[in-house]
This record gives sequence, C-alpha cells and structure tokens, in this order.
Amino acid sequence: MTLRFTKKHLLSLAFIGLLLIGITALVLFLLVKPIETRIDTLESNIAMQEKFIEVLNQKKSAETTPVVSSTEIQKKVPVIPLVEQLILQIQEAELVSNSSISNMTFSESDFSPVVEENQQDTNEENETNEAEDTNDEENDADEQENTDNQPLIEGLKQVTVSLTVQSPGYFELERFLSMIENQTRITKVDSLNFTGKQEITTVTQDLEEPLIYAVTISSFYMPAFPELAPDAPKIEVPNPANKKNPLFVNTADKDDED
Repeated sequence: MTLRFTKKHLLSLAFIGLLLIGITALVLFLLVKPIETRIDTLESNIAMQEKFIEVLNQKKSAETTPVVSSTEIQKKVPVIPLVEQLILQIQEAELVSNSSISNMTFSESDFSPVVEENQQDTNEENETNEAEDTNDEENDADEQENTDNQPLIEGLKQVTVSLTVQSPGYFELERFLSMIENQTRITKVDSLNFTGKQEITTVTQDLEEPLIYAVTISSFYMPAFPELAPDAPKIEVPNPANKKNPLFVNTADKDDED
C-alpha cells in the first residue's frame, strides 16, 4: 500500500506542528518561566538574609567584646585583697615622701559608707528647723527618701590599714598622703591625726623635730567574681637570696667554708 500525501495533507501536518510548537512555547512561558523567576527571587532573598545575619553576628560580637580587659579593671578594684600590692604602694609613698612607717595594722570588712549617716543627721536637722514651712518639709522628705533608696555596691570589701608615720615636716606628710590617694588602685584616706609642732620660743629649741602622725587608709576589692582571679595584676617579687645569715651581705662563702 502506497501512502500519498497531497498538498492539503502537508499543510495540515505543518499546521499541527506549528500548533504543537506554539502550545509548548505557551506552556513554557506561562508555567515554567514564572517558576524559574520565583526561584531566582528566593535565592536572592536567601543570599540577602545570610548577609544580614552575618552583619548581626559581627555586631553582636563587637558588643560582647569588652572595651578593656579584666586585668586593667582589676588594677583599680581587684577581685582578691592583694595586700602585698597595697604594702608595695605604701612603701613607695614612704620612700618618695622621705617618711618612715613605724607601725602598720591591717583589717578587712564589708564596705559601709559613712556618708549616709551624715546625710541622715543633716536631713533630720533640716526637718526640725523648717517645721513651719510645709513646702520645705515636703522637699526634705523627698530628698531623704531618695537618699535612703540610693543603692549600695553589694559585695564590695575594703582593706583598712592603720599606720603610724614619721615625716620631717608638713610638706612631706602632704606628699605621703598624695602618693597614697593617687595610686592606680583606688585608695582613700579615712582619718588623719597629728599634733603640730610647738611654737619656737628659745634658741636652744629643736627646729628639726619630726612630725609623727596616725593615718588610716582603705582600699577595696570585689570577691563576687572569683572566676576573674587569674586575671588579677601580678606582683613582681625578687627571688630569695638563700642566705643562712640574713644580717650580713656576703656571708654565703663563709657559711659554706664552715
């Protein structure tokens, strides 16, 4: 059997082919193309979100990174008493001011500011003196309430040192106290007691009589953070001399010979 295609048949086949091609192109344009566009959009959004998360992580890391190290902070207020450091500071002030310390007593206690007691006494006096003025009484009551509600530093400890010091004169005393208060570690002078020199009335009176005074100082530490103790400032201590007789300098050879 022989198949013969007429011109009409060929035109029909060409039309069917073009129709199939058109349908395929229409399907790709209406269904596949939007899906591909959607996929590209989602990929762009994912890349943008990843960059945004990276920026947030960097910002969070920068915020959690301390500006200064724990060691720098502990140079002012350590987490351990560091009494040896305090002794070295006192000895430095003693040397610079040309003074001499004859007695040194240490004690530790909780930090309790004395300012509050003085402020309370002052508020009570103001309330008594201004009882006739109603507005002033209300202002004093508010001020006293704000003072009472003022929070204290919990867990702060203080090391108190009582010293008996001898200085050549007043300016050396002033220099000694200035060295104590201007150390890197926060230290304050609590009290100072001394008696002035007697007035010079005779030629034979001693003009170079030293000034002896008692001074109490306090320094602070915060034991609430024991995990930071390894970051505390280190104190350089000289190696031991290994002397059998510490009263003389060059006795090691003689001791070995004996």
